[in-house]
Amino acid sequence: MDPRLDNLPGLTQKALCEEFGINPTNIIRNARVRGLSSPDYLQQLTGWVYRKGKYYPPEV
Repeated sequence: MDPRLDNLPGLTQKALCEEFGINPTNIIRNARVRGLSSPDYLQQLTGWVYRKGKYYPPEV
């Protein structure tokens, strides 16, 4: 992972869901159905990368 991401504020899972209009109550269920973790599922949906508890935009 790019160490420059440490200097960015990042978004929480809730904030990322709000930003993309995703219902956060369905994340775990939808991820499990697809055999993914919640962070991996959200990364597939949004393109944002999960690192150290926050999500960061791609290609920062």
